Amino acid sequence: MIIDSNIQIPFHPIDLEDMWWYKAREREDDVQACDSIFGSIFLWSKAYYTEVAKIAGCAVARYFIQGHQVYSYPMGGTEENRQQAVEILLKLAHAKNEKLWLSVFSESQKAHIKKYFPGIFEIDGIRDRYDYVYETERLATLKGKKLSAKRNHINRFIEKYEWSYEKITYANKELCWEMEQNWFDLHMQEPGVEKRELEAEKQAIRTALDHFEELDFTGGILKADGKVVAFTIGERLNENTMVVHFEKAYPDMQGAFQMINREFAANNCKEMKYINREEDTGDPGLRKAKMSYYPDLFAKKYYAIESDITYASKEDEEQIIELWKECFGDEESYIRFYLTHRFTEDNMLCIRENGKIVSMASFLPASLKCQVDKDVWEETLPEGKCTDIVSTETNRMSDNQKEDNMQSTDVLYVYAVATRFESRNKGYAAKIIQHAIHKWKKPLILQHASESLETYYEKQGFVTCFKRYLYDFVAENLLPGRVDTHGEFEIIRDFTEEVIRDYEEKRNAFFDGRMHVSWDYEALSYALKENAFVGGYLVKAKQGYLLCRVEEGVVRIVESLIHFDELKSDFWQGVLQELCQKDNCNILWVHNRGGMILPTKECAEIIENSAKKGYLGLTLD
Repeated sequence: MIIDSNIQIPFHPIDLEDMWWYKAREREDDVQACDSIFGSIFLWSKAYYTEVAKIAGCAVARYFIQGHQVYSYPMGGTEENRQQAVEILLKLAHAKNEKLWLSVFSESQKAHIKKYFPGIFEIDGIRDRYDYVYETERLATLKGKKLSAKRNHINRFIEKYEWSYEKITYANKELCWEMEQNWFDLHMQEPGVEKRELEAEKQAIRTALDHFEELDFTGGILKADGKVVAFTIGERLNENTMVVHFEKAYPDMQGAFQMINREFAANNCKEMKYINREEDTGDPGLRKAKMSYYPDLFAKKYYAIESDITYASKEDEEQIIELWKECFGDEESYIRFYLTHRFTEDNMLCIRENGKIVSMASFLPASLKCQVDKDVWEETLPEGKCTDIVSTETNRMSDNQKEDNMQSTDVLYVYAVATRFESRNKGYAAKIIQHAIHKWKKPLILQHASESLETYYEKQGFVTCFKRYLYDFVAENLLPGRVDTHGEFEIIRDFTEEVIRDYEEKRNAFFDGRMHVSWDYEALSYALKENAFVGGYLVKAKQGYLLCRVEEGVVRIVESLIHFDELKSDFWQGVLQELCQKDNCNILWVHNRGGMILPTKECAEIIENSAKKGYLGLTLD
């Protein structure tokens, strides 16, 4: 029993006697994930030391995961019941000087916690624990071209064996146990196997068979030439979904997995619209197998952890706009453009005071392509004039040499770091940055706006990693007279998918073999459309692209996929002339402030070898 002030919560080990009241709470809730239901909790209770309790009219389970005591989100009752139950759990955690960890098993539970506890919990999706959900008819018939390989496996099984399928009953369920023991013995001999996990699963299967009837489970046995070669055990998840708790088959028997899957769907799940085949736990082989059936949807699951730093959400949009305008002075239309196209509910962290956002930063995914061999880096133009990131030696490398000489590292680009004026000097921005690198364990990259900020970020552990350069073209200093470009370039303002894909391909090829930040299609799409939103355009020629915009009477080349020395050619001098004339500007420049990285231990050596030699562009500034 846990006691906090006048609150007494009698948690106790889960038992079959808890089934009737726990299932009653299930029926009152939006149960979508396998973890929510009594049968699943009961089967794995010994592995996770699971206990349950009634709190404010709700059912709550608690268990240990990776050394943390985690509570399930209160299930059943009314919204007010669930709110009260979470408040009680917060008090219980605080009485032990702990932060509350909650498992959130449905979108409606996530919405509830955001509504009643804004800014209290950091809520993260757990991809490794998403349940795979399929339409029963598809699994029962395996129709369609995508599932032809499954049908082929089944055909081979049918051709080779005399087979039969029967539902699990009291009379035959021990046949499943005999097979499980054989399967267990075989897999325990495999090198690198997680023996503890296999033993826990074996215990869960034994529990399922011992209480098969009481738990109202259903299942099936597949035989080949009279021998049990596969079995499956499931349970009704909700009114229209069956969940598969276990599916076992001998891996060396072609078609056994596909057969047991199909027969269970066709014979045991006729009244169910969906079959939930549970999670993949992050196992690559299991993920590939589950994805090969093309899930119709995922039952998403989350952790909600009490935190001073939380995600900003769509409901915070007006607060974000207010803070953004205060710190950066951008127009509201521009901010809303960003929020519409790049903001998600898991890429902006914030700190609140009295429920109001006072500090924020966004973290956008990218890849850092690094040179393994530092000796290929050579500067080809004089310092002070234009320090090009292109190496002539790198250009002479074959495609295979370039690919072998590169290493890709997932990074996060830090964007729109902002703190309200009255809340500054409290270390909020630094706290968010340190939280982010601890949370995601990925290097952070950024492009600072001033020398003073460079000093600030150095104190946070950032180091200069990306080259700064300045290249100005003054119109009167371009080639004398007008150069005829013969119309061999075009200006693009409408960024269709075809244009974006072509830019992506040309960009990847241009920077291949050099250290640079690589953006995915979504990020490139936004960068091009953002440029168009502020009146910019794309110059396309046979030789490559220039991404341009006009700022304060200057034509700015935001990104060049043309080598700087090539811009001195007659053709490109003519293009630059026309751009200056078109926009009534006397100066055209390429400026890049370079950038910094907060490296992880894994990439520190590569960063050191390539320090100050990389390219960071399209940084949304």
